[in-house]
Amino acid sequence: MPSDLQITNIRDQANANSAITIASDGQITVNQNNPTLTLGSNASFSSGHIIKAHYFQHTIAHDISSNSNSFTIPADTTPASCVAIQLYSQTIQITGITATQNNKLIINANAGDIFATNDGTYQTNHGFLIDGTYYNCSSNYWHQGSTYGSIPFRPMMVFTVPASFTNKTIAASAFREAGGSGTFTIQARGATSDAGYNMSMSVLEVQT
Repeated sequence: MPSDLQITNIRDQANANSAITIASDGQITVNQNNPTLTLGSNASFSSGHIIKAHYFQHTIAHDISSNSNSFTIPADTTPASCVAIQLYSQTIQITGITATQNNKLIINANAGDIFATNDGTYQTNHGFLIDGTYYNCSSNYWHQGSTYGSIPFRPMMVFTVPASFTNKTIAASAFREAGGSGTFTIQARGATSDAGYNMSMSVLEVQT
């Protein structure tokens, strides 16, 4: 027959301390200092908690006195030509991302600066390729004749996870509106060769 086991304390082997206390309302207290607890795959977290973090990081040694490796931003009227940004043989992307449907992904990237000459009223778009689809985060124009301008490439977005989001790739990307005559590249150089330049990207999954 079914039965209940009612206890208040579970004590240690020496019977000296209460290792686990069970209150009258069912709350469990682990009394050990800094216990080791392993959560299984069925563990759940309340809304707003970061439950998984993915990141990419690469430091380059080139400084402002050196020639900079650059990525030419493709031109198109649509994002169809978008590709992942590559600098110093490094692709600014994170692969193998699996996330739960309806959770949020907070996506950030730091991949150098956009150097541009005049492109009139044609815009340059900064964003991410998520599983092959481009998502725009911001845009800029540069209208200063032949003078070069520098715009930081720091896209950020919040993405709602769709169904079947398993082993996906998220990459930093950009494209400029076709029709302009300017030259647009992304470059990255550190202030000194010792400090270098830190290229990075992160994807944080937030429980909803």
